[in-house]
Amino acid sequence: MELKTNNILTKDKYGNRKRGDKWEGRVFIIQQQVSLYDIDIRRLEMRKKALRQKCKEFYNMKYEYKKISETIQFITIEYYQNLRNQCEKLYNEILEIVNVKKKSKFILYIDSIYENINQTLDLLKSKNPELDHKLNDKKVKDWFYEWLWTYKYGHKAKTTFKGYVSKIKNHIIRVFGDRYLSEITTIEIQTFINNLMLKYSPTTVKQIYLLLNEGFNRAVKDKIIKQSPVIDIEIPKLETHTMMSVDINLEKKLIEIFKTDEMCYPFAILIDTGLRTSELCGLKWKNIDFNNRKIYVRQSYQRVDKYDFVNGEIVKTGSALEETPLKSRTSKREIPMSNGVFNILKELFNETLQRQGKIDNNNFVFINKKGNPIVGDCLRIRLAELLTKYNLQGISLHRFRHTFATRLYEAKVKLKNIQSLLGHSTVQMTERYLHINEEEQNDSINQLQNYYEKIGIQI
Repeated sequence: MELKTNNILTKDKYGNRKRGDKWEGRVFIIQQQVSLYDIDIRRLEMRKKALRQKCKEFYNMKYEYKKISETIQFITIEYYQNLRNQCEKLYNEILEIVNVKKKSKFILYIDSIYENINQTLDLLKSKNPELDHKLNDKKVKDWFYEWLWTYKYGHKAKTTFKGYVSKIKNHIIRVFGDRYLSEITTIEIQTFINNLMLKYSPTTVKQIYLLLNEGFNRAVKDKIIKQSPVIDIEIPKLETHTMMSVDINLEKKLIEIFKTDEMCYPFAILIDTGLRTSELCGLKWKNIDFNNRKIYVRQSYQRVDKYDFVNGEIVKTGSALEETPLKSRTSKREIPMSNGVFNILKELFNETLQRQGKIDNNNFVFINKKGNPIVGDCLRIRLAELLTKYNLQGISLHRFRHTFATRLYEAKVKLKNIQSLLGHSTVQMTERYLHINEEEQNDSINQLQNYYEKIGIQI
């Protein structure tokens, strides 16, 4: 192959005609250009051969599918989808080899075959009325991940969403994951619930049941399945569970320890305000009103997991410490300060003012030695070290919240007011936080007996 310059028409390595002046100044060896050109010729021949083969397959597919539609009456959804997928795949492979943008006569011919095959598939589908609905069906794992990401992510608190992911992945998908939604029966759901009851608490079982129920109901609304299998399911009745509060004598001992150790101030605040741990960590100086002696609960601070939706699955991508919204609407509240809480916060305020020279209202109240806000994990470690040091057991951060609720009840505070201080959405939840001891129960009976005597009733 000759390579001429001087504005004479030449060919590049692809065989395209070029003006000679386009090549001036370039360093090309003629032999290399010839070699590259030969390689392209071979590639072109290979493409032609592959195209001929695939076109032949596509042409034969038209008659093969027609024969299937004439001889077979009943087909499964898997078989039908396999036929359609084969057609789509071969059609796209042909277009990829041809690689043209304009509709040539050849492409129009291929499109006519494609249309003919689709008509045959539609005819085959018409023989199976149920198939039309089943084509929308999805596997349990695909749907529940999609439903959770679409309807719950960003709509629920991040810690709540984390719990949803865990329960769906470890229970629902583990058992039903590879099954289609339409295949699941009511009796299978009931058996699933029964097995859960043998291993988990009634609360956990009910939470999993609610996720199942809501997920399947959404599938019905989105016309993926006709009806939900989660109907008339017997679920365990929730027994009222009361977490034990800290014994009064133990509480006195703890408070004495808390008063003498500045590192324990957060524990003293927890036991005397009923704050959740994340709410305590989220307190900023703008939330502390010394004039009115109130704490305004407005945000939390905690470690939250990060998720992404990858290839139809919810994947954890990491975690981070961040300021988060409160657990619920009723969590936003004002808590009056007791004298002890007021004194602790005032001491911390004065120390911060002396150390920094000023108070930034957007700064967190409780910080570590590096100046970063403390988090629940740090407090739990610190409490564990404290319990080991003083040989104490059976105390947790959340138990302080139960203790606060119980002391309010013992002080004859109305249940509705206790609910407000704890930030609960229902009185029933508040009742679970109250521990009524035997002495109080005896007092209740004595009060009833005195009332009967007063109104003249003798039993």
